[in-house]
Amino acid sequence: MCEEKATCRGCGRELAGKAFHLGGSAYVPGTKTRSRPYGVKAMDHFYGGYVCSAACNARVFREMTALNVWSSEDAARIRHGNEYFERQ
Repeated sequence: MCEEKATCRGCGRELAGKAFHLGGSAYVPGTKTRSRPYGVKAMDHFYGGYVCSAACNARVFREMTALNVWSSEDAARIRHGNEYFERQ
C-alpha cells in the first residue's frame, strides 16, 4: 500500500507527515531541534493543504485571488500566517 506524502501547496516541497486530506499533521523537513523533535509544524492553509513558510502562504493567497476565489478576510489570514512562522 502506497502512503501519500504531505506537500506544500505553495512550492510543492515534500513535508514529513501524511497528505492533508488524510488528516494528521505535517512538519517542515530540516527544522528539527532539541525543543522541537519533529521540526516546525506546517501551517494548515485556509483553502486546504499545508504551507511550509509565510512566503508560500502569501503565494497561495495570490493564486486564489487570481482565480477570483478570495475572501474579504484574506489580508488578516496572510498576517496570521506570517505571525505563525515568526513564532516558530
